[in-house]
Amino acid sequence: MLQTSTARLRDDTEAYLRARGVTYTIIREGVYMESYPVFLGFFGAGHDEVVVPGDGAVAWAARDDLGEATARIIAGGGYEDETITLAGPKAYTLEQTTALLSSIVGREIRFSVVSRDEFVQRNSANGDVARFWASTYPALEAGEAAIVDPLLGAVLGRPPVSFEARLRELLESEAEPRKEISSWIDNGRGTAR
Repeated sequence: MLQTSTARLRDDTEAYLRARGVTYTIIREGVYMESYPVFLGFFGAGHDEVVVPGDGAVAWAARDDLGEATARIIAGGGYEDETITLAGPKAYTLEQTTALLSSIVGREIRFSVVSRDEFVQRNSANGDVARFWASTYPALEAGEAAIVDPLLGAVLGRPPVSFEARLRELLESEAEPRKEISSWIDNGRGTAR
């Protein structure tokens, strides 16, 4: 969904499939709820401020919901020669996400938008990941992650996990969000804090 180099590669792959005349189903998965710390400037539960180089809405979806729905589509078919989107049922701006975090943890967490350069400088311990990640915020601001679609719930046959419920679960176990951040950083782009 985000127009980064990865998204451009995705678009090229989709065009390649369409041009080949093969039967396909292209599934575009939304943004994982579990990745919220990265979107919030490498946020950790003990932090008292979210500092990002832009704000935009994200239609968060639980990774396990996306996996289950994708498996159901692959097993059951029904979307041949279509591009479909599996995304959360509600979009939250990063500022709204920060306010939700504040309400869950019971203390104020400030939200600030800074320049891309300041964001990269503040996150220099995260190596090149911070520079790459800063480049995604213009796409967020353009609404590219705010696409809400009811298909996820329809395929699951139940409402998707709510962002608030999953956020509560993740905050109870700080290890899982930090694992998400570490997987980005440890992928040869820098060292974890």
